[in-house]
Amino acid sequence: MKKITLLLLLFISTIASAQTVAITQINGTPVADFLAATTPARTIVKGQAYTLTITYTGLAVGNTIAVRPLTAGYGAVTGSVNASFVTTATDGTQTVSFNPNVYVSGGLIQTYRSIPSPAQGILSYINNVSISDGGTPPPTPTIEITQIDGIATETFLNTNTSPTRTLKTNQSYAFTVAYTNETVGRALSVRVISGSYGEVPAMTIGTGNTTSTDGTMVINWAPAAETAVGTPGHLQVYDATANLQKYNFNVSVSNAATTLGNEAFNKTKLAAYYNAATKSVVITDEIEGDYFIYDLSGKAVSTGKASSQINVSTLTSGLYILTTLNPQA
Repeated sequence: MKKITLLLLLFISTIASAQTVAITQINGTPVADFLAATTPARTIVKGQAYTLTITYTGLAVGNTIAVRPLTAGYGAVTGSVNASFVTTATDGTQTVSFNPNVYVSGGLIQTYRSIPSPAQGILSYINNVSISDGGTPPPTPTIEITQIDGIATETFLNTNTSPTRTLKTNQSYAFTVAYTNETVGRALSVRVISGSYGEVPAMTIGTGNTTSTDGTMVINWAPAAETAVGTPGHLQVYDATANLQKYNFNVSVSNAATTLGNEAFNKTKLAAYYNAATKSVVITDEIEGDYFIYDLSGKAVSTGKASSQINVSTLTSGLYILTTLNPQA
C-alpha cells in the first residue's frame, strides 16, 4: 500500500468589524420619530438634558466617543459643552446624557471617536437639528470685505484690475472689513484661497483685531503667491475662532496682473487741468462714463462717474494718471 501525504496550507482570516458610531435613540425613542414629534419639529431645548443611546462597532476598549452640536456648515459651535463616554467593549451600546447649552439653527449633532484621535470615517451625523429655548437667540456675527483701496469691492475687482478680478502678487491692498455682533479683540483675516477652497501654497494672510462688537477695520495685505493658472480662486475674510467666513468668488492672484495696462494709454487725448482752489480736476472735453485715477505705480487711487469736475481732495500731492472709458477720451 502506497502512503500518500497531503500537505494542507490553511488560511484562517478574521474579518474585522467595521468601525462605526451612531446615535440610535433619544430618550428611548428612535431618533427620526423623536425629532419629528418635537415642537417645532427637529428642535431640541437648550438647557434640557437628553439621554442618547449610542451604538458602536469595531472600536478598541478604552476609546472615547463624543457628541457635539455643529453649525449648518459643519463648524464647531463656540462654547458648546460636549457629552462623552469610554468604550468597555469592541462592540456595544451605551447611553450618555447630552445637555445642549448653545443656540444652533438648522445644524447637526455629530457623534465621533475623539480619543485616541479623531479618525476619518468613525463618525455620524443627525442632520437639520436646531437647539433653542423658545427665546431670542443671540445675533449672528457677520463679516464682509466692503472696499479695496477705498473702492467698493466688486467694483474694484471688476474695473480696477487687469486681468479682471486678478490681484497682483506682492502689491499691498487696503481691505476694509465691516463686522457686526463680533467679540472685541477677535482676529479677522483676509486671504485668497484656491478654487476648491483649499490653501494656496506660500500664500500670506492679512489680519486685524476687532475693537468693538460692530465696526470696520482696514487690513493692509499683499498676496505673496499666485493661484493656479486658469483656475480662479476666492477672496476670503474669516474669523477662525467662530468658524465664520465670507467670500468674493472667482478672484485670482498673478505675477502678470496689473492695475493699469498699456491699453489704457491707447486712447485719444483728454484735455483736463487741476484747479487748486476747488481741489478738483476740471475736464474741458465733453465726456461720459467712468473715470480712473492711478498713481505712477499703476495703482488705482480713485474712480467714479466722470463729470466736468472730479474731486481729488483726498489725494496727496504728486503725479497721477487720469483715464476714462469715454470713447472720445
